[in-house]
Formats: sequence, structure tokens, C-alpha cells
Amino acid sequence: MPQTGDTPALLHRLLETVWNKEQPLEAIRAPVAAGEDEEEAAVQPKLLALGFEAHRDQRALVEGQMVTWAERLLVVFSPSLARAGRRGLAQRLWRAEEELRALTPPRRRGCRQWAELEPLQKAAQAILRQRQVEGLLEVIYEREAEQTAVRPYRDRPARGEGGSNVWLG
Repeated sequence: MPQTGDTPALLHRLLETVWNKEQPLEAIRAPVAAGEDEEEAAVQPKLLALGFEAHRDQRALVEGQMVTWAERLLVVFSPSLARAGRRGLAQRLWRAEEELRALTPPRRRGCRQWAELEPLQKAAQAILRQRQVEGLLEVIYEREAEQTAVRPYRDRPARGEGGSNVWLG
């Protein structure tokens, strides 16, 4: 079911019984294939899903009459789908980190540095939003300012001149 409306709260309520160990889970395993050794498959059959069944009463007004029924809810956890989700999240986190690091390249010829913090923050937030990892990565901004020493010349004293600002994320 889509995670909109009342569905997230309903799913949380249903899963609380599992977390409190009040609701046992039923394991759904792969059937033994033809030609496969039944003893070997019985020792380690592949787990396809874990789940349980719940019921809730529903009612609706149909042509002026109240109709009630028991709705059957199947709550299923798929390990392969969970692994794919974890892989996708890890890949999105890695890409977001790479893109954030690319925002502040090391100082060298031809690499522009951020002079203001606000545009850098907006660019970083856009990356986090695009990769759907907001709240999962913490971006810390630190400013490095470099001064260049200028030697004295004739009647001018030695001094330091401010170089470019570098924002590190």
C-alpha cells in the first residue's frame, strides 16, 4: 500500500504487536524444486518472506444502507526487497557525498571557490533533496581564509593580504 494518508499509522500499529512479541510471524519458504534433494532443501530452504494476517472491521453507506465487513490485511516483509532498498540507499548516500565533496574542490588554478555561504548551502540542500537523503547526512560548513604575505617595498611596510575564501562542506 502507498505510504500516504492513514496507512503509515496503521502499519505502525500492526507492527507494534510484532515488536512486542504478541504477534508471531509466519515464514514463507521456497518450495522444493523438482530434482532437488529434499533433505538438502529441508535443511536450508530459502526464506521468501515473513508475514502475518490481521483483520479490521470496515463499513460504508451503500444506497442508503450501512454495509459492514471484515477486511483481511496481509503484512509481509520481503528480505530480497529489503536488501535492494538498502543497496539503493547506500548508493544514493555515496553519490550524495561525492556530489557534496565536488562542491568544494581543493584550491587550484581553474577551480572557483564559494565566496558566500548561502549559495553553497542551497546547492548542498538541492543535492540532498535530489538524492532523497535529507536528514541522513550532516553537512558541516567551515570557512578557511588564506593570507598571503607581501614583502616591504620602498616606503610600504610588510603586510598580509586576504586571499580567497574557501568553504568546506
